[in-house]
Amino acid sequence: MFLQEETKNKIKDFLSSRSGILFRDYDLKDLEGAISARMETLGNDTLFDYYEYLISSSQKDQELRELLNLVTVNHTYFFRNESQFAALKEKVIPDLIKIKMEELKQTGSGEKPCIRIWSAGCSTGEEPYSIAMCILDILETMVGFDIEIFATDVSSEVLDKARRGIYGKNSLKLADKEHIDKYFILEPEDSDNLTYYSLRPEVKNMVRFGFQNLMDEQFPVGFDIIFCRNVVIYFELETMLSIMNKFYSALMDDGYFFIGYSESLNLLRDKFKMDIYKDGIYYRKISEKVSGGRNRDAIKTKSENLEEVVEGFSRDEVAADLRFEDKEDSVKDKTKDFLTKIVKLAHLKRYNQALTLIEQAISWDDKVVEFYYLAIEMYLNQAKFKEARERIEKLLAINSLSATAYFLLGCAYLGENSLGLAKENFKKAIYLDRKFTLANFYLAGILKTEGELNSAIREYRNVISDFSLLPSDYLIAYSGGFNAASLISACKNNIEIIKLSQ
Repeated sequence: MFLQEETKNKIKDFLSSRSGILFRDYDLKDLEGAISARMETLGNDTLFDYYEYLISSSQKDQELRELLNLVTVNHTYFFRNESQFAALKEKVIPDLIKIKMEELKQTGSGEKPCIRIWSAGCSTGEEPYSIAMCILDILETMVGFDIEIFATDVSSEVLDKARRGIYGKNSLKLADKEHIDKYFILEPEDSDNLTYYSLRPEVKNMVRFGFQNLMDEQFPVGFDIIFCRNVVIYFELETMLSIMNKFYSALMDDGYFFIGYSESLNLLRDKFKMDIYKDGIYYRKISEKVSGGRNRDAIKTKSENLEEVVEGFSRDEVAADLRFEDKEDSVKDKTKDFLTKIVKLAHLKRYNQALTLIEQAISWDDKVVEFYYLAIEMYLNQAKFKEARERIEKLLAINSLSATAYFLLGCAYLGENSLGLAKENFKKAIYLDRKFTLANFYLAGILKTEGELNSAIREYRNVISDFSLLPSDYLIAYSGGFNAASLISACKNNIEIIKLSQ
């Protein structure tokens, strides 16, 4: 069904404002399908009728949830990203036990120590139940502790499934036999001869599920540990920053924060410090050092000044790119400031302003190729792949041996789903500059998509080998702001997934 452009955009903007979800152009077909399904269910004759129902009917809140159920993708499984659960079980929980016992000793309080954990964006429940199993595994060392695990999601449909606690074999592909035997009950095969497992009551009873929209002004607070993995990656930058600030306030001082391997907290490095345990990445809250930091009542949190935060991060990105190009010392401070301003505008999605500044800069000095690179990245960010390729061809006419140009050309072809041409250009970038390890990372992703799994694993291991030589917080050039540790974690997670599929 073709949706009238104006009303379609109104629905998209309304959904984004209420849920924080970013709908890119290539997501709109799924959105159209979801709206069509809801219109058919409700019997709406026109798109405008549905829009009015969505924003002003007495059932608008329920309808928003129904629509979100259809447009949010919920694919997960138990113990996803095993290294993080190893860190939780072997490092984070034992450290928390020591901290709580020391606090109890110092205060002399007779209260029972409590560890509070929040799984935000819990989907169908695999994550919070995995947390519960980690707790049960070490429960003997936690005698006298209360454990509270809260799990929330914006989709009522997935919450209903999570509460049932019944899963197919695919959800258990990372669970070892010991956990399956200990915490699951094998159900009789259904009429389609499919196998299902139900969680034992001792696991289910540890988790309390509820609805939570991360766009809400108020968050519950007082948590020792928060998991929010692969959720905020779908949000606009300003929304993401606001949500992360609310998570910061929701955490106890020095609390632990687990995010997805494809997400980064570099924008809030003054509030969160990255830690690593056996390749499992997590973050520690940098204490507020203010009274009331352990207040358990819900509070409101103002977001940081977005432009100030983005400017600092943009300056770091420019430094990383110049360092990679061996130009960190040769480029003038004035030019670095100009590059920073352009990168900042790109992060804020003010692409036209950024491109105008680039043209202005090139008219002043057409020898600073970083301005050309930034223009190409602007087009790539907007999915204007033809324009990006035209710019790259001009750049290659000037310097046919530019590894960065071939890398960006590979990104353009990847965006167009021309995997063969993308792979060819990533290989050229690697040939021209062996240190262009990010090209290996993208190449591995293509090989994985094409089913060349052993070759993909080899490339991921090459990335791990190269990035392991760098400090964990070393910002990788042209990566969009990810550091070495984050990309190593991404590689190991992908290897984990590939091995499970073989």
